Amino acid sequence: MLQLYAEHMCLIDATYKTTIYDLPLFFLCVLSNVGCLNVATFLLSDEKQTSIVDAFQQISQWNADWKPKRFITDFHEGQINANTKVCK
Repeated sequence: MLQLYAEHMCLIDATYKTTIYDLPLFFLCVLSNVGCLNVATFLLSDEKQTSIVDAFQQISQWNADWKPKRFITDFHEGQINANTKVCK
């Protein structure tokens, strides 16, 4: 799904206080012909840019052609910078 639909746009969103653990849970989604699909989920120990970059790099290793033209994020500097560093 990532290879099929991620060329145009990806979305990253983090959940907060939804588990009993104090860890941010991230969802990477794409817009498909049937709506928004979750294509990757990752649980990090923190929300630092370096941690998000590591997750993006792993996803990029699995999907070498992953270069979305647009990326939707929260107004979170770590997410924005991680996208700029890995996906461009």
